Amino acid sequence: MASWSPEEQRGLLAVQWNAAYRARVPLLILLIPEDQLLERGQLLGEWLMGLQDAQLAELGRVEVVCAEAGLIQERVPELTLHAKVHFVVAWPGQRRPAQALSVALPMRPEPFASWGTPEWKSEQHLAWDKARLAGEAQAIDGALWPVLVDAPVPEMQRKELAGRAWGLWVEQAPPGAHWANSGSCGVRVEHVEMKRNISCGMGHVSEMGTRLLYFVDISERVVP
Repeated sequence: MASWSPEEQRGLLAVQWNAAYRARVPLLILLIPEDQLLERGQLLGEWLMGLQDAQLAELGRVEVVCAEAGLIQERVPELTLHAKVHFVVAWPGQRRPAQALSVALPMRPEPFASWGTPEWKSEQHLAWDKARLAGEAQAIDGALWPVLVDAPVPEMQRKELAGRAWGLWVEQAPPGAHWANSGSCGVRVEHVEMKRNISCGMGHVSEMGTRLLYFVDISERVVP
């Protein structure tokens, strides 16, 4: 279950859709999957946290939202959204059809035999994580930027737009998600007082990717 009810998600999608329409900019939709929410959140969180200024600047001139497939298809019923779709790019009010983007992620190498032991933070494991993150980021970049970007951001606008993206999508979370910090013992949602930590169920959390986008319903765990 996602962090917001269907009606709340529908409202968030409408707000961002209308913002993109008014500004005549693309809307980047991060697809919330039906299952494996934590794995998808870790993947997208690591990708967002690793963006360089030039890439952040590109995100600074679009609108972003997270939504489930059914709500996206209410807006663009012609799209086929299957489990391997990661993004939808739409151009509200423009004569460009929305596109569903699947990312061909590289197969993750098998972890070392010492995984889960006191030696797991060794240089070898950090190198493994760096290689994994680089391969996944390259796959996302290769699928997304050619569709989202028509022309590079002019250098004179780069700092301002990168700052906008950092403030809206990295310091805060894209609408439809929370930022959370994950360790081997659980997940702590940022800026939310929880009754208790949430067990994450993830066997390994990257040293370089402990911050993830969190899509799971937290309503019953929030301190009133």
